[in-house]
Amino acid sequence: MATPRRRAASAPRPPADAHYNYAEAPRELIDRANRLADVCERHGVTLPEAAIAFPLRHPAVVSVVVGTRTAEQLASTVARYEAEVPEALWDELAELGLVQTGGPEAPEGSTSA
Repeated sequence: MATPRRRAASAPRPPADAHYNYAEAPRELIDRANRLADVCERHGVTLPEAAIAFPLRHPAVVSVVVGTRTAEQLASTVARYEAEVPEALWDELAELGLVQTGGPEAPEGSTSA
């Protein structure tokens, strides 16, 4: 019986052999993730910290659910959530066209809490 491939915990950069949608990730996707990681590093933030913070910028988002398998992963997720993410990071990502200007926008007709 084949051993299932273990999924790695989130990392500051994607591995060269990263997978996406159950297949080898396209080179363009890995390159984009590395460009995002470059900007994050310039601002003293890791890509996983920014990934948790990004959806919380949307006025309609009140929580982010992150799956964990171990107590270590849970502790890591909490630390990432608590990380300070400077506004300048989002500004630079927007300037480079890597995220929408000013962060995500609320859909027409939505309300914030």
